[in-house]
Amino acid sequence: MTTGEIIKSRRKELDISAEFIAQKLGIARSTVFRYERGDIEKVPSDILIPLSRILRLEPSELMGLKPPKTNSFENAMKKLRFFNIPVSAGTGQWLAEGHEYEYEEFEHAPRGADFALKVKGDSMEPMYCDNDIVFVKQNVIIESGQIGIFCLNDEGYMKMLQGNKLVSLNPTYKPIIVDEFDVFFCAGRVIGKN
Repeated sequence: MTTGEIIKSRRKELDISAEFIAQKLGIARSTVFRYERGDIEKVPSDILIPLSRILRLEPSELMGLKPPKTNSFENAMKKLRFFNIPVSAGTGQWLAEGHEYEYEEFEHAPRGADFALKVKGDSMEPMYCDNDIVFVKQNVIIESGQIGIFCLNDEGYMKMLQGNKLVSLNPTYKPIIVDEFDVFFCAGRVIGKN
């Protein structure tokens, strides 16, 4: 794989936006895409180390000198908790402890997935649509620019975290601002969909 292919593949595996990488590196988003397409073949040394950290790779892995770590999909069926209440990709869905779930088998679930949920709404389109099933890794730190499952004042959301805001990919939805008086926690990071 080329460096650009590794950047693109790893960014998608980690569910990190090009915008997030650009902001962290202090470069234009279009530059990230130029790296990915191979328009810029060599990543400058002052960018290489920070980019490696963002993508959670060693610089040698990013340069293609040794195989990168992957969240490769398992070939066998994987049994996961599948919750009976959908997560809102919209204006919020009541989400309290004790919701029932069943164990279901999923083919090609990403390695590391702890549970699955059905999406309800269109606020995360075009990436996640109504009735999609998403796979979630729980008990992880969500960084700005990543998509997670959040509970805000007993309402559950699937949104992108940006600072103190929960942001939709669909621009018709306004960001939800989280303030210091809100009861807020992250249930996990979305790591794929079925």
